[in-house]
Amino acid sequence: MLPRSMSFPAFILFSLLACRARSEGIKRMEHFDSKLFYSRYHGKEPVVIQNTDGLRSATTDIFQTCKDDIVYLTRLPTMEEDLAEVSLTNAFAPCGADCYGVHEAKVCAEVILDLPEGFGEEVWFSIVQKGMETPAVLFEDDYYRYISAGVEDWRLLTRFEDDTIDLFTQKPYADKLVTGDLLYVPPGTLAQHSALTALSVAVGSS
Repeated sequence: MLPRSMSFPAFILFSLLACRARSEGIKRMEHFDSKLFYSRYHGKEPVVIQNTDGLRSATTDIFQTCKDDIVYLTRLPTMEEDLAEVSLTNAFAPCGADCYGVHEAKVCAEVILDLPEGFGEEVWFSIVQKGMETPAVLFEDDYYRYISAGVEDWRLLTRFEDDTIDLFTQKPYADKLVTGDLLYVPPGTLAQHSALTALSVAVGSS
């Protein structure tokens, strides 16, 4: 299920999170450890998993196999897709001051992937232009995002329910994800991100 957009409460939240003194970095795992992941993080709190086997080659397979696909660019602040068709190759080019890039486009059916445990059947890729800060979204399902190129800035608020903000019980995070990082976000998390490099490229499921 796609995350749903948030409005004014999220604006207040991420204004608060701009002051990083109140937020903390996302916890990290050096390699994917299934037992540790499911006991400590899955459904509970976000984690960044490093040195994940197979995902780097999966990303290469996707862009080689799907290179002739047609995609649609996404515009801010609504995150709605353009009607104009763009080839996947051209989606890496600069696309304007309000252009996010490609937001969670479904991977073409011809790709056969060997993905880590937890990834769903619906796999997507994103191409994010530099400095394009997304609106805050609420993830209603488990969310996985592997950064295959570039650096992204992420801000999260866990256990976000009923559009309320209570920093005594909810935990704000602010962290940077770099090439090779796999981010896991549990359901009920409010999130916002932007690219810090000219482009960031990601593959994930949600």
